[in-house]
Amino acid sequence: GVLAGAAAAFVLLAVAGTFAVVKLAGGGGHPPNPNPTAAGKAGGTFRMALSPPEYIDPSNAITTADFFVVENLYTGLSRIRPDGSVERALATQVTADPTCKQWGFTIRSGTTFSNGEPVDAAAFARSWNRTALNKTGGEGYLMDDIQGYDDVVSGKAQTMSGVSASGYALQVTLTQPDCDFERRVAAPVFVPMPSAAGDASNDGYNRTPIGNGPFKIGAYTPNARLTLVRNDSYAFTKPRLDQVDATFVSDLSAALSGFDAGQYDWAELQSTSIPAAVARHSSDGELVKGAIGGMTFLLPIGDKGTMKSKEARQAVSYALDRQALVASAYQGIYPVANSMVPPAIPGALTNGCTACVHDPAKARTLAQQAGLGPGSSVTLTLGDSSSYTQLAGVVQQQLESELGWKVKLRKLAITKFYQDEASAKAEDLYPFSWVADYPSAENFLGSLLSSDSIQRRDDGSVGGSNYARYSSTAFDNAMKTARSTADATQRTKQLQAAEKIALDDMALIPLYSHTQYRVANTKAFVGMSMDSIGYPDLTTTARK
Repeated sequence: GVLAGAAAAFVLLAVAGTFAVVKLAGGGGHPPNPNPTAAGKAGGTFRMALSPPEYIDPSNAITTADFFVVENLYTGLSRIRPDGSVERALATQVTADPTCKQWGFTIRSGTTFSNGEPVDAAAFARSWNRTALNKTGGEGYLMDDIQGYDDVVSGKAQTMSGVSASGYALQVTLTQPDCDFERRVAAPVFVPMPSAAGDASNDGYNRTPIGNGPFKIGAYTPNARLTLVRNDSYAFTKPRLDQVDATFVSDLSAALSGFDAGQYDWAELQSTSIPAAVARHSSDGELVKGAIGGMTFLLPIGDKGTMKSKEARQAVSYALDRQALVASAYQGIYPVANSMVPPAIPGALTNGCTACVHDPAKARTLAQQAGLGPGSSVTLTLGDSSSYTQLAGVVQQQLESELGWKVKLRKLAITKFYQDEASAKAEDLYPFSWVADYPSAENFLGSLLSSDSIQRRDDGSVGGSNYARYSSTAFDNAMKTARSTADATQRTKQLQAAEKIALDDMALIPLYSHTQYRVANTKAFVGMSMDSIGYPDLTTTARK
């Protein structure tokens, strides 16, 4: 899932056989923004303030800011609409066999990258293999069930045997059923790339990616600014804007000040600046607010240390007063969690978390059962951002007050924090945020909690996205059933059954779901619908 970037909601802030045509939910075969007479005037520059992306090429992209850039430079087989539904883009037909292991995509012919190179099936295979070969980051884990992925990762092969391209036909073979794969390919990591991309360490391409999306790179200075210009060879309805000037702001309280001074037309906000934005802009129409598919948890290390037993994890959950926590740490701006999957994700289980209520007596009983009576020492490791500090301080106070524990706050530089929670020495508790790569409960449950998402390395560290090291045969079997269920309604029920197992085990300790707050210049621009990760849809943004 997308790591909520350093200033996002938590400031954090991983073919043969018989085919049947599969219809994508919410979109049929409609291309992106098919209306050629979008509202607003053509031309103009849109000025933005946002947290700095770490990478702007698809193979390395990992944060929400990264994905905002990728989604504007590239167009894939399908795309995620601002409302979280999925529509077809370059895929004119999607097919699957009855087992949901064999997938076929027919790609629209005649489209090109901005350098004139054709976007064909080979462009997708090239891009996916580039990501699988990447040793330094990115979201290749979303491909880990494509046949041959493990061979590429281990160095045994250069290409995935389960991906074949011929003309405008792309065939994909999975190692296990996944009837939701059609939605998964809407994630930014599945976009195509031209032959100029080279491998994932090609710094020249990574700094100035060549894409096939609505915009192309005008100029880019890492950690400083990015200019996007309209791509006039874009296959679908071209943006109205001439260009977008994005200024990267590490302290997003300055972004709000810049917006108020007329410096920006759209500004990302961090939790500490949201109350001021609400006070200033709730009545003038310039405050943009929306729920996204993100959740913040306490991540318990489940294979050793104090959080190994479910009773210990349940004790933590019952001890926490989530309303008071959100009120104290974030002035009440986020909704408290009562599920493992955020409510903005279609099919999330609502009110399924028995242990998400504040019950100190039950918490103390469970703590005793776990051998963690008063005076027990528990470590909460956090990253060195203001929101981490806010949250961790309240969690520390509540656990010490309700359980009598001695909670040690261990603060690390944010880069070391990520490494630490994946390392063999990780134990006890970590704050953890996750934003869906694509709008499906499977992207939360399978990615974060399936046993095969641990991917233990030789040194004992975690190579996958199951940082909690949660492993449950019952949960794994429920997920296997869900992935094999072709009917969408039944699949949702199976995913909810899996979610309930994880909630009862308190595999992760949900705290609050993500609502994004932004400020936007609605006096001068229209069409700034917030997308599924909290950024404006630049393909519909236009001058009034």
